[in-house]
Amino acid sequence: MIKLYVVPFSFLTHNEANSLFHLRKRVFKDRLDWAVDCSDEKEIDAYDTHDASYILGKYCGEVICSVRFIEIDKPNMLKCGVFKSFFNNMKISSGHYLEASRLFVNKERINKLKLAHHPVCALIFVAMINFTRRNNYEGIYSIVSEAILIICRRIGWNVEVLESGYSEKREAVHYVFMPVDEPNTHLILRKIIPDHLTIHEDFINYSLNI
Repeated sequence: MIKLYVVPFSFLTHNEANSLFHLRKRVFKDRLDWAVDCSDEKEIDAYDTHDASYILGKYCGEVICSVRFIEIDKPNMLKCGVFKSFFNNMKISSGHYLEASRLFVNKERINKLKLAHHPVCALIFVAMINFTRRNNYEGIYSIVSEAILIICRRIGWNVEVLESGYSEKREAVHYVFMPVDEPNTHLILRKIIPDHLTIHEDFINYSLNI
């Protein structure tokens, strides 16, 4: 069973934190070669604080996907200027929104666990939308790669590209708004076999029988 659930930074267990930050290092540094700081085989930055909450996806006790949420008006990667050089005129929104960062679905682990044909991306996208709505936020802002943008649109999430630019590696990146309305939720849910999906009472945590 694939399970997705929300954990505030302050409630991450020692094992969850070790697994998450180690896997982030393998994804963002080792595979993607992003300009991230790592130590002790972990990728953890200045925004992994009590202001952050995480969606963790697990299968057989192993983390397979995750995303970090921070309120848009709190210190976050959009506001800190990390991405300023990537765009010509990036305007940071304010209000009752979330910033999403460190979104990943680990292909290596998914292939190892024989999950490649299951809708892991759709699951985490729906969980992101429902977490946002359940906590009365109006939407999500994020910087995404070309690959993530393609996956979002292929699955049915009609994200809005606000500006496009290039990373330090001269790879396309996009500043996007991710809507959290019911039509987008329903479009994504079509990618998941309904009989196999359990949406728990909080509408945030999910499990998928496989």
